[in-house]
Amino acid sequence: MNLNNSGLLLKIAALACCLCFALGAMAEDAKKPPAAAKTTTMTWCLRVNNAPNAVRAFGMDIRYPADKMTFQKAAKAELLKKGFAYFGTNEVFPGRVRIGGAAPGGCDIGKNAGGLLVSLTFSVKKDTRPAFEILALKDDMEHWSFSEKEDSQPAELSIVKCRRP
Repeated sequence: MNLNNSGLLLKIAALACCLCFALGAMAEDAKKPPAAAKTTTMTWCLRVNNAPNAVRAFGMDIRYPADKMTFQKAAKAELLKKGFAYFGTNEVFPGRVRIGGAAPGGCDIGKNAGGLLVSLTFSVKKDTRPAFEILALKDDMEHWSFSEKEDSQPAELSIVKCRRP
């Protein structure tokens, strides 16, 4: 074997090592999950507007676009903090949250009352206004109307983006 052939063999071996390293790095990159879309947390409030009757118990489902947002949590707002000892929320499945409450004592939501009922926090992919729908109103809110816009029509329930304190 002459020196020219051994130099060529070293170059081929070095090239083969570089190629193997590059292929290994590409395989590792292929295993990594794609970068997730940026998400932010946003809170919407369910608002009572001029309650047509007193409320001691209520239940409802809220449908939201699961492809654009993920439910995180719900919390009592001002109208429920005084007397609604029984309150719960449950994500029935992605895209649908069930909310309910009962006031066993005398502290209910009075006729003609207005204010915030529940705050709903979601992770959202964009700062856009998603479409909400209220389904299956129960108990004392069974015949109430709903609007997604606070000022569009005189609905008893509306859902609005919560203002930050």
